Amino acid sequence: MNRLLFFFLIGFSALVFSNCSDDGGTDIDSSSTPFFPLETGHWVEYKLDSVIYDDFDNSVTNTERYLRIEVGEQVNDGVGGTLTELFLFEKVNPTDNYSLEKVWFAKVDNGVLETVEDNLRFIKLDLPPTTGKSWEGNQFIFPDNGDNPNNSTDFYEGWDYFYEEVGSPFEINGLSFNNTVLVNEVDEFGIVTTHRIGYTRYAENVGVVRKHWEMVIENCGTPGCSEKELPVIDRSIGRKGFFVDWYLIDYKRD
Repeated sequence: MNRLLFFFLIGFSALVFSNCSDDGGTDIDSSSTPFFPLETGHWVEYKLDSVIYDDFDNSVTNTERYLRIEVGEQVNDGVGGTLTELFLFEKVNPTDNYSLEKVWFAKVDNGVLETVEDNLRFIKLDLPPTTGKSWEGNQFIFPDNGDNPNNSTDFYEGWDYFYEEVGSPFEINGLSFNNTVLVNEVDEFGIVTTHRIGYTRYAENVGVVRKHWEMVIENCGTPGCSEKELPVIDRSIGRKGFFVDWYLIDYKRD
């Protein structure tokens, strides 16, 4: 399974953070955010469902994983600042034991949450949240001229993140949250060759509670493909890419 598909796994190299807020100065704590807790010992667990599209044989593969993220210690970032470790544990079946797979890193600077995921630098949140506020969340990710979302960075280009809901209640798997924010990351329901849908919901004092990505590229192969009038996701041939859903199942309570 390609490592981009499930976890957006974080590498340490090339990790340099900066403040990218478009709001100017704020009074927000420069080292934390209520919507992405970075206190040592905090943890969250998810069920991950995915669908993988392979245009080589037109196969569609459904997979399931369980993910646990634990907040570790602060470490030196090599440029005079600090990062927070995020330990990623994985298992296939609910009854299995988790095993440590990767280490992520995150940092909040003046209300801006940045992460580096598989050596790709994201701006996840720009606080304080207000409905409609936008930012270029993938501005530090450069296209690699690939044509497959399963292993290329091209599909990250041009995303305009914005807050679609702020302060809204949310329920998932019997868990209720009074204060959440929904970040719309990309919304391109493709009818030509590209289909990209992405959003993430964050809950106060918890972190990510729901994530959904649909990244599919159509590669019919012939100009006269009979399904060209259908949306990319509804075409039965020539699709490559993935769906992935994160569902919160548990988290550390105070």
